[in-house]
Amino acid sequence: MKEKVGYRRLYDAIGVMGGDAGEIHLEFDIGSNPCEIYLGTRPHYGVWDIERGAKYMVLDQMVELLKGAYNPDPSQTRYAGHFFVEIVVWKWVDVADEISKAFHEMDSAAGDKLTKMAMQHGSELRAYLDLIAGVLGLRFHFQLVLCVFRAKTGTHSERKWALIPTQSGH
Repeated sequence: MKEKVGYRRLYDAIGVMGGDAGEIHLEFDIGSNPCEIYLGTRPHYGVWDIERGAKYMVLDQMVELLKGAYNPDPSQTRYAGHFFVEIVVWKWVDVADEISKAFHEMDSAAGDKLTKMAMQHGSELRAYLDLIAGVLGLRFHFQLVLCVFRAKTGTHSERKWALIPTQSGH
């Protein structure tokens, strides 16, 4: 069975106002990879609202606890009204039927397996993300892609993600 795995990068286009322009959602392919670009205040795959917590000393190092929660509707977070640019690049992969079925039943172990499959294609998918972000930044305005809000890798089922953060925003 085929499943989609992919990488997503969400930018907070600080200082950009959508105004009456509404939202822009584009879908296209780069080679055999489906891609999505969203510009607007309600990214299709939601936001992770991360807050800084208490600081502790652990083995001579300052450690800061973070707490976060996923919210599919950014208007219900402290990021309400922010303008986002969301870029997602997918890859279709072959998956055993039992893993696919378990994933669609929201089994976390199956989600982990699919996420690992996405990571195997990470360099290719990140290159496409960089290409798309570069075109947006150079052709339209660099401020659209200046501030990476969150970068994730994972799998998708009916707009539900099994996600893990990627390194240093890429």
